[in-house]
Amino acid sequence: VLADCLSDAFPFVSPVYLSKSYRVPLMIEELHNCAVELPAGPSGDPTKVLPHVICCQEVDMAEDILKGLEGYQVETMLKTGDHNDGLAIFYRGFDMVALKKDNYIGLDGLHRTNRVYLMMVIQ
Repeated sequence: VLADCLSDAFPFVSPVYLSKSYRVPLMIEELHNCAVELPAGPSGDPTKVLPHVICCQEVDMAEDILKGLEGYQVETMLKTGDHNDGLAIFYRGFDMVALKKDNYIGLDGLHRTNRVYLMMVIQ
């Protein structure tokens, strides 16, 4: 997922294709396409099953995506500083609790870094 706040890094792409209104429906459609088709059961019909956990990075519009993912909840951890993108874990079918989430600001070689992590536990 490319965060909306990072889209200015692509000056040669038409703003139409970088707009949130264009990309969010495509992201939701792509996540729905992750469904796995299980073999036919007793009824003879194959069943499509959506994943229970979806992990995404470079996200700053998790709530917009969540609106199109019926039955899911989301936990996010956003960076601080220049860009407010981060991680999103969408989940369904059970309870999850954020065990630890934090922001790491440091140096990576000669460059300042702003990284986040999010650990969750299934209950």
